[in-house]
Amino acid sequence: MDKKIDADRASQLIDDPTLDRIINAVRRPFKGNRNALRQDLLNCYRKYTIASGPGSSGLNKRQVNRLSSISKHAKKLVELLQDDDDDLALIRDTWPKRPDCPAYPLEHLGFLVALIEGMPGLKVKPGDLAKGAKARLGMSGSALKWLISVLLRAVYEQHFDAKAGRSRQANNAPTGPYFRFVRQVLAAFGIRCSDETIVRYLEKPEK
Repeated sequence: MDKKIDADRASQLIDDPTLDRIINAVRRPFKGNRNALRQDLLNCYRKYTIASGPGSSGLNKRQVNRLSSISKHAKKLVELLQDDDDDLALIRDTWPKRPDCPAYPLEHLGFLVALIEGMPGLKVKPGDLAKGAKARLGMSGSALKWLISVLLRAVYEQHFDAKAGRSRQANNAPTGPYFRFVRQVLAAFGIRCSDETIVRYLEKPEK
């Protein structure tokens, strides 16, 4: 589901000069709604970020390792605090009980451990997490190819009322309205990609 971004926030993420460069790169008349185009581009980037972050097994593995480490250290701290309670309860007795002080952490740490251990993602392999994330997004292949061949293609065809295609100049350099659109959008998103990679991903839409 596409997420509606606050108009002011959207204008900060893709400001008017950036949007102008994207529109002008197409070299076709644009009679659509600029704010709608801005929103759709930001949703493309949001989905790409999800696909290349939580949708990738590498990041999922780091997430799992980090959560497991947090749980491990929290458990140890819980044990130490419980040992202190069973002994002289020095920490609990000296813990400030003023309204402006946080509550004694033992209960919160126990809750944190239970929360992490209850996360279903920790009980499956990172690669399976990645497959699940991609399935929820309705994508296959790489996040970048999905962005170029599916997400941006749909935005371009809707807002510019033209089919996405590709062509080459006399010197064999890639060109075309959609190619220029993609290249400018990727630049706005800070995504590095060669021209030939863009062309290759345009050859056949990702299913």
